[in-house]
Amino acid sequence: MDEIDQLIELADSLFAEGEAKSEVNFAAALAVFRQGISSLLNAFLIDNEATVSKQATLRELFMNCLELEPEFEAIEAEVDWVENPESDDCEELVDKVNEIWDFVIDLL
Repeated sequence: MDEIDQLIELADSLFAEGEAKSEVNFAAALAVFRQGISSLLNAFLIDNEATVSKQATLRELFMNCLELEPEFEAIEAEVDWVENPESDDCEELVDKVNEIWDFVIDLL
């Protein structure tokens, strides 16, 4: 299994964990989902032979992806929301991260 597949598998596992945590604790779910999104964005960057920094923030990863693929603008609002949630609505959180997942997976 290559690094991209490993990152996608990790993201999938983190998204499942985040969904489970969203039933109980918004903050815990949010933290796990952020890790999952970072793994997914790293997979996209590696797939596009971009340099990946292990210390990059979610915003930095997103901006690097946007530079490579302008279509990432379509999920900027969702990434912004995950970075700075406007509420602690777990259902909205799950909807936002699923939109991010679907978008990135379609590009990989």
